[in-house]
Amino acid sequence: MNINPAQALAWLEQQAEQGFIAAKIPKENKASPAQTKKQHEKVMQVLEEAIISSSLVEMIQAAQQSTGRSLRETSRRAAMSPSQLQNLKKHAERSEVRNLARVAEAMGYELQIAFVPRDRKQKRLETMVSLEP
Repeated sequence: MNINPAQALAWLEQQAEQGFIAAKIPKENKASPAQTKKQHEKVMQVLEEAIISSSLVEMIQAAQQSTGRSLRETSRRAAMSPSQLQNLKKHAERSEVRNLARVAEAMGYELQIAFVPRDRKQKRLETMVSLEP
């Protein structure tokens, strides 16, 4: 990934302000080349986590809106407390697949995981995650 760290920081701050991510955003500062490289790696790690989290939170919110289910109803159907569901949304990038599957099923969806090839010669790989036997 070849991204300007300043642009990455700006995007991360915007996502945090909108409540999509709860990551600790590294501050940009003047440093030695070694410190700058380490800082850039940290920014990229936070950026990757934020992209995953933001996408998952947007999907969960869209599913909730389309079903009209409240946080309480969704969490009850997913067999978790409302605070667990809120925490899952806040830290979606660290969520376990089974918890995402539980939330999806609670809203009448199935969780699918796909590897979509960048090279058209490769085959798309996907699986459906279901908690039902």
